[in-house]
Amino acid sequence: MSLANLLFLAVATAAVAALGLLGWRYSRLLERLDGERLEWRREAHRQAWEEARARFHQWQQEELENQRRAIRQVEEQRADNLLQAYKRQAERRIRQDAITRSGSVLRGQAAEHLAPYLPEFRFLPNEARFLGSPVDFVVFEGLSQARCERVVLVEVKSGKSSLSTRERRVRDAVRQGRVEWEEVRLPHGAPPDNPPQGVGEPDGPRSPVIVEPPAE
Repeated sequence: MSLANLLFLAVATAAVAALGLLGWRYSRLLERLDGERLEWRREAHRQAWEEARARFHQWQQEELENQRRAIRQVEEQRADNLLQAYKRQAERRIRQDAITRSGSVLRGQAAEHLAPYLPEFRFLPNEARFLGSPVDFVVFEGLSQARCERVVLVEVKSGKSSLSTRERRVRDAVRQGRVEWEEVRLPHGAPPDNPPQGVGEPDGPRSPVIVEPPAE
C-alpha cells in the first residue's frame, strides 16, 4: 500500500472518529436538552398546580365567607323578627297587665273610700276620718254624741290583700300600747284653738280626701 493510500486511510479514519465523537456529543446534548426540557415541564406543571391550588383555596375562602355572611344575615333577620314578635307580645301582655292592675287599684281605692258606708264597717261614717296612709281611717267612736269612748285605727283591705310592712308596724305599735297623747302649743299670734262656727272641722260627716300613700 502506498503512502497516499495510508494517508487517505488515516484521514478517513480520523474523520470517521471525529464524526462519531460529534455524533456522541450531539446525542448527549440532545439527552441533556431532553432532560432540561422535562425538568422545565415538571417545574412549569408544579408552578401551575401551586398557582391553581392557591387560587382555588382563595376562591374557597371567599365562597365560604360569602356563605357565612349570607347565613349570618338570614339568622340576624330571623332573630330580629323573633325579637320584634316577642316585643309585640310582651307589650300586649304589659298593657293588659297594666289595665288589670289599674282596674284593681281603682276598685280598691273606691272600696276604701266607700268602706264607711258598707255593712262590714262597724263604725258610724261621721265618726271616721280618712287618712289613706299609713292607715285608711281613724275612728273617734262616740264623737257624734259629743263624747269619745275610744280611738280606733282602721285599715281597709279587699280580696286576699295583706298588710304592708308599714301597716304591720303601726298595728304592732297600737297592740303594744305605744300610743300617746301630745299637745302642741303654738306661739302667740297663731290661729285660735276654737275657730268660729263654719271655719274648723264640721261635726257631721265629710267627704273623704284622697291621699296617696308614699312608696315603701
